[in-house]
Amino acid sequence: MKRWDDVPLRGSDKSGSGGFAASRGARRHEGEDYKYDVGAEVHTPVGGIVTRLGWCYADEPYRLVELLTHGGVFLWRFLYITPCVKAGDVLFDGDLIGHAQDIALKYGGPAKMKNHVHVEINVKPSKIIGGKEDG
Repeated sequence: MKRWDDVPLRGSDKSGSGGFAASRGARRHEGEDYKYDVGAEVHTPVGGIVTRLGWCYADEPYRLVELLTHGGVFLWRFLYITPCVKAGDVLFDGDLIGHAQDIALKYGGPAKMKNHVHVEINVKPSKIIGGKEDG
């Protein structure tokens, strides 16, 4: 099993930067890209509950896995993975969640974009700074 801290970041290539908050024109890159070979095993870096399996783009084969962790504080999204889990599965740190898809193919091949898995973490602010529901 490959540890996440041993996985190189995608960095920059001819398609741009895979770094956090990198410019995407009028928006920002909402995650960070980790270099993965096509078909490589992808393991979760945290334990949690699989809340959803989805599609990254309409009419394309690219998939995503969402994992809720730390009592509902963090929602992790792993994009460009063929999932081997299902919604409702309880996972532990290091469990296999799927295999890296060939996202470079969508963007002109590996000469233009390094293949990668995109990782986003969304935070529920009220779980960290507090607050009361209104209504």
